[in-house]
Formats: sequence, C-alpha cells, structure tokens
Amino acid sequence: MTPIRPKKYRKSRKGFLVLLLIVLVVAGFGGYVYLVASGITSSSEMHASNNDYLILWEGNDHSYYYLIRANDGGRILSVRIPSTGFVEGSERPFQGNAPSSDYELMRRIFDLKSDHVFYWSMNERSLQALNGKLNIQASSMEDFLESLAVRGLGFIDYWRLKDFVEVIEEHDPAASINRAGFAAFLKRVGEGRRTAFVIESMTEYPIRIRTSEASAPEPINLLRTESVNSFRQMIEEWQK
Repeated sequence: MTPIRPKKYRKSRKGFLVLLLIVLVVAGFGGYVYLVASGITSSSEMHASNNDYLILWEGNDHSYYYLIRANDGGRILSVRIPSTGFVEGSERPFQGNAPSSDYELMRRIFDLKSDHVFYWSMNERSLQALNGKLNIQASSMEDFLESLAVRGLGFIDYWRLKDFVEVIEEHDPAASINRAGFAAFLKRVGEGRRTAFVIESMTEYPIRIRTSEASAPEPINLLRTESVNSFRQMIEEWQK
C-alpha cells in the first residue's frame, strides 16, 4: 500500500502571501500614479481658456520679455518685447526687472485677459539647468520654445514637475509658477500652433529719457507705434 503523505499547505500559503503582497504594491503604486496625474490633469490651469506666461530673458547683450499666450483652442502666441520698452502715452516704461508689475502694465496697455498668469526670469545658466531636466538642447529663448514644441508633455513629467519648477525658483525666488501651470505650459506649447511676433524698438539700444513718473532720466526703448498697433489688433482677434 502506498503511504499517504500530508499535503504541503505551508509552501502554497507562502506563495499566496507573496502574490498578495505584489498585488497590493502594484495597486498602491497605481493609486499613487492616478492621484498625482489626476491632480494635475483636473486642475484649473490645464482647463483654462487662456494662460499667460511672461518670461524675462536676461541675455548678455539684451534683455527681452517673452509673453506666451496659450489658449485651449491649440493657439500659441509668443511676443518678444524689449524689457525696458515704452509705449507712447503710457504711464511708464517697463522696468525690465519686475515681471509681476510689468505684466500688470502690459495688461492695462494691451487690455490682456487671462485666466492664469505666470512669470519668471531666465538666463543662460538657468536655461542650461532646464535643458538637463527637460532633456533638450536650447541656447536661446527661441530655441527653448521650439524644443518644447517638439517635446511636449510626457507621461513621466507628472512626477518631475516639481524638479522643473525648483530649477526656475532657484534662479528666480520671485517666480510665480506652479506644477500645474508648468504642465499646462509644456502641454499647450507642445500641441499648439505657435505664432511669433516681435514688438520692435525705434533704436537698437536704450536711450535715456525722463518720463512723467521718473525723477531722473532712465533707459528706455521707444516701441514703434506700428508694432504696438499690430499687436493690439492681434490681441483683439485672439480674445474674440
């Protein structure tokens, strides 16, 4: 008679516990992935009708503001403006070192309407740092925007948005940008059709003029009336 051997429940029970642990880990990670991604994708920044991004580019020879308007219809408008530009008839020139107050002046001059406004400054050093984080190769603001148009927003970026924002804030502690805002920036620039425009200055370099609010002459770039009017017309059409 063949002896009856007891069934080995212990080994099968151990295998079941290991499998259960794996399932719980995968489920937990999946839940974390969902929460992180959904928190960004459901944000007001991602669903806004229009987001404005004002970036101060501090170059070695010239400084410019880049106003990037990104709407939910797939249209991107990027406008380069001299950082010390002055619109004839306005209260003051742009200060060139204060994106927050300069955006408010632009808003009044050009009647800008936006759901969210973000701003920060960049130079070659911070651009190189962002290059490394974003895995792009850009040497100027135009390169930066062109590279982002190709790159767009990747799935893994949802967990790297904090790193991108920290690079910006490390260079510019006064920056106003958050993870959802930068995610919307990457997504819309990557998916949209960009129109580039330059508001031209009457002179290559700033001239010193005393304005109504200045106690002493200050360097300004007088902006060409034709460029200013063309931009105003673009804004009117954009905001219809």
